[in-house]
Amino acid sequence: MLIKVIDVNVEGLGYGKEYDNYVLQSNAEPNSACWASDYINDDIAGIYHPYIETGRYFCSVTGFLEQYTGAKAGIDYDYYQLLTRNTADFIIDQIADFDDDCDVDFVDFGLFAQHWLETGCAEPDWCGGADFGGEEPDGIVSMADLSEFARYWLAGN
Repeated sequence: MLIKVIDVNVEGLGYGKEYDNYVLQSNAEPNSACWASDYINDDIAGIYHPYIETGRYFCSVTGFLEQYTGAKAGIDYDYYQLLTRNTADFIIDQIADFDDDCDVDFVDFGLFAQHWLETGCAEPDWCGGADFGGEEPDGIVSMADLSEFARYWLAGN
């Protein structure tokens, strides 16, 4: 089963018998957490994906849900963990997420629309971040930016 956990921080590293698990702690639900591991991730060279470090924030982490059951030294165990597949499973932020709530929705569209056809966009603000279309910002919030915004919105992240 493929699942996505949202609004999480890496709480700790080195869990489990292989020390390859880490804890993803929910920011929305303080008593909610899950174990995760990267051992099937195509984009790692070591024990963890390069993004994984204690305190790292993620808008979301996606992966397969895997169950482990058994007994060791007379103690039964039964737990689940999330297994990431590649770098795309880690969403750190969204370019079109203007209100920083880890999604691209109508609120973000409203913030984008406030800058529609604005010119003179420049560093560091680029018209509230709305000038991001194409290869790089071009100084105007235009159809290229709207197209890019729609791409993030439709991706559903």
